[in-house]
Amino acid sequence: RPRNSWDLCNCKQRADETLREYIQRFSKKCNELPNIIDADVINAFICGMTREALIDVLGRETPCMTRELMDITT
Repeated sequence: RPRNSWDLCNCKQRADETLREYIQRFSKKCNELPNIIDADVINAFICGMTREALIDVLGRETPCMTRELMDITT
């Protein structure tokens, strides 16, 4: 079946996974979904990560594009 944004929503940060590892795995999944919109990527990323401090930063900075999201997180 074709992949869609729901597949990306299932990409959750694991308990033993660093933020860097999660970003790499999440980015790889994003590349498998060529037609996904930025808002879906940002939402899936925030819902899937466990770093509360970074969630607070993303709430204040509110990225609108995937590129902005990755700039903030890295």
